[in-house]
Amino acid sequence: MPPPDGSQRFARRCAAGWLRGTPADRQLPWRAVTRTQNKFFCPVINIEKLWTLVSEETRLKYASATDKAPVIDCVSKGYFKVLGKGDLPKQPLVVKARFFSKLAEKKIKEVGGACLLVA
Repeated sequence: MPPPDGSQRFARRCAAGWLRGTPADRQLPWRAVTRTQNKFFCPVINIEKLWTLVSEETRLKYASATDKAPVIDCVSKGYFKVLGKGDLPKQPLVVKARFFSKLAEKKIKEVGGACLLVA
């Protein structure tokens, strides 16, 4: 008698109780694995590009005022993390973001600015 093909062999194993002792979560495929792609969404901006988030007239307005500083809200512009690449002009500013790198925080504070964490 010739051996059965693959489909008959699998049917025999299932009928014999091959899956009977395994838990139900191991019998079913993982379907939620592909849905965790946006878990670490964090758009970044470098400090050399921070002044592009406000208008040029705003920068000139606060350049002459020594007691005030402009507030740049990165989260409302779509950036969550501020990185430290580049240089800032010698003008104080207040930056609001969810995350700051150590270098970015150091460079912002060197020009007399402040870093505010936003939830």
